[in-house]
Parts: sequence; C-alpha cells; structure tokens
Amino acid sequence: MTVARDRRWNVGLAGTLVLVVVGLVYADPLLFTAALVPLAYVVFGALSSLPTDADLAVERTVTPSSPAPGERVTVSLTLENTGETTLPDVRAVDGVPEELAVTDGSPRVSGALRPGATVTAEYELVARRGDHAFDEPLVRVRTVAATHVLTDRLAVSGATTLACHGVVNETPVTTATSRVGTRTRPTGGEGLEFHSTREYRSGDPKSRIDWRGYAKRGELTTVNFTEERSASVALVVDGRAISRVSSRLGFPTGTELAAYAAERTFVGLRAAGHDVRVTALGLDDGVPETVTVTPDGLPWVDSTASGNVRAQATALFEAVRATAAGRKNRDSASTAGRGRHTRSPATDGGDPLATRLAARLPSDTSVVVFSPLLDDDPATLATDLARRGYDTLVVSPDVVGNATPGQSLAGIQRQVRLRRLDGGVTAADWDPADPLELLLERTLSRLL
Repeated sequence: MTVARDRRWNVGLAGTLVLVVVGLVYADPLLFTAALVPLAYVVFGALSSLPTDADLAVERTVTPSSPAPGERVTVSLTLENTGETTLPDVRAVDGVPEELAVTDGSPRVSGALRPGATVTAEYELVARRGDHAFDEPLVRVRTVAATHVLTDRLAVSGATTLACHGVVNETPVTTATSRVGTRTRPTGGEGLEFHSTREYRSGDPKSRIDWRGYAKRGELTTVNFTEERSASVALVVDGRAISRVSSRLGFPTGTELAAYAAERTFVGLRAAGHDVRVTALGLDDGVPETVTVTPDGLPWVDSTASGNVRAQATALFEAVRATAAGRKNRDSASTAGRGRHTRSPATDGGDPLATRLAARLPSDTSVVVFSPLLDDDPATLATDLARRGYDTLVVSPDVVGNATPGQSLAGIQRQVRLRRLDGGVTAADWDPADPLELLLERTLSRLL
C-alpha cells in the first residue's frame, strides 16, 4: 500500500504570499482581500485527508466458470465500501490475464461510495485453453481535494482464475453399448430393425422365429435384422504454421480451435464405441514420445491398437495446441524430426497426403478434417479423399475477422474454398461464438 500527497495547492500558497506582500508594500486592502481566494484553496487542501477507517471489499465473478475455447466470458468486479466513512473518489482496474483479450466493456471502474454502497465493472473476455490467473485489482482512493492518494492491490473473493480446458460434458454422438454403433451392414443378422427372412436352421434362437408366418403357412422361417456395427472415423487436425493465426490479439488461433473441436469429437466417438484414428499436420519435431509416427512421417493414434489410446490422443491434441502457442511439447526434446513430412507429388496423381492416409485407412472410414482453411491444402486433401470414396467432412473454425482489408480478403478467399469443396465433401463453417455441440450434432449425423 502506498499513500502519496499531491502538493497541487502549493501554487495557491505562493499566490497568497505574493498578494499579501504586494498588499503590504502598496498598503492596498483590496490585495489583502484577494489573497483570501487562494488561501481558501490552501486551507481546503490541508483539511482534506483520507479517512483512517477506509475499508473496501472486492469480489470477482466469472460466467460461465468453465468456458469452451473461443467462448465469450463475462467478468464482473464489484467494490463495496465496508467502512463507516464516505469515500469520495474510488478507482479500480482489474488484473486481466495478459493472454486474454477484452472484447467488450472495460475492466476499469470509478465512483463515490457511501458506506455499504457498491460499484461494478463488467467486461467480456474470449476464453483460450488453459488456466489464466487474474492479478489482484489495483485500487486507488483519493480525497475530495485530491491531495492524498492511497494506492493498493486488494485481495479478491470469488473467482481468481479462468479455467478453460474444453472438458467434454456432452457430445452429440449416439451412445452405444458393446461396440454397437450407428452404421448398418448390408447383410442381415442380429439387430433391431427388420431386414429379411430365411429358412429356419437348427439352433436359431426362438426369439427370431417368424411364428406368425408359421401359423399362416406352416413353415418355419428365421427373421434377420439389420446389423449395426461401430463406425470407423479418422480425424485430421491442421496444426500447420499458416493456421496458427487469430482474428484478434488474445483470441484463440485456428489451430487451437481445430484441436479443441477434434478432441471433442474424439471423446464423443470413443464414448459411443466407434473406432477412431487421429493424425495431425504441421507438428514436425513437436510429436510427443507417446505417439506413434508412421514410416511416412504422420503422427498416428489408433483406437484399434493396444495402449492407452485416450492418453495418446490427449498428448497429440496438446502438442498441436502447444505448437500453436509458440512453444514445443516438453516431451519432444529428444524427438527432433519425428513427424516431419513433405507434400511431394503422389504417384497416382492425387494429393500426396490423401494417398498416405488412404494407405492406412479402411475403405469404409469416414474422415473429418479440422482446419481454418487459410490455404488450399486442406480443401485439396478433403476433395481427394472424397474422390477415393471416403465420406469426408470439413469442420472449419472462422478465425479470419474483418477488421482490416487484408482480413476481409482472407475471409473472402476462405469462403471461396468452402464453396468450392466438391459435392462429396460436407463443409461445416464454425463461428467460435456459436456452441460447437450444435455444429457437431448437425454434421456428424451425416457420417455415422
């Protein structure tokens, strides 16, 4: 705590002395009278002092408390005069985390506070993944004459950290049990939906015998149902340098949002019993040691393989986010060169990355590409995969913005890429201000 005295009324004291001296020299009573004006200011400043019982309570609230990356968060900072003396001039500025951007409102507040009165600052932030600690607010209390100023950082009750981890509470993927998914087989078998009938075979369950047909025709037949099986889905996350941009300082980058959306999708698909494979582009030497790298340089997580798939996928998503934030994964210091790949021409004339993916994916796999589409490569990849017969979806977070002519041009180019995706590709344009759940619910249902 610091208490400063502003000698702003010294000029008034000097003016008083000058008028008194001149009045004595010239014996002019008018000058003596004029000296009372600056003297009054001097006396006012001298008598103005800070109350000894000044006491302020500060509370901060953050809504929502666990936001998703890119979601807008409302922060309220409330100051209450808990003392018994009126504070004529109270000013405060909240300690906003450096990594976050204020998009609306102001973290500053000021006002006069009677005993028991409050004043509130309200502003909005855009959440980014991680734990972001608020600094204690800087509070300044001044006297009416502004001759004494008390400055201090006050402890805050309520929220002190904005935690954004992208925890999956609910993902709109149909839940399944015993690895039963939502994709149907063309042949009949066990299931719920009628498919066909066939001749009864010894050992067929009684529950599958067509008793109604037996009563009509006297022939035993067995009912086949449409079989369901787990779907196979591959997730491709764009972590390249060109995608590590944001619309404004402090906003999540395209890579961070792509990794977040991919992680949400991965967790939901695995919870529903589907087979999921994950790869990321642009990590180069940032691939975690726990993640397998294919001979052609792709980091690869496969739920059909052994090992802790969830931990491997989480490490890969975190590596993408770490690269986007300009820092390397701490587990990758000894893995320089792992995951480095180039886009040399494919022997079949198609996209080289699509060729490498197709070599590792089952033919009935659905592919989801997560990219802000800031260049043509992701769109080319998706189009080529669709041409090869894969159901393909592109989830594209919009991180371009329109604050400058350059951003506006980039936004137009991105929209052109979205519209030019071939008919075999489903495009999902995601505004980070909108809930991701609604987008996934609408688009994933077309693949599963």
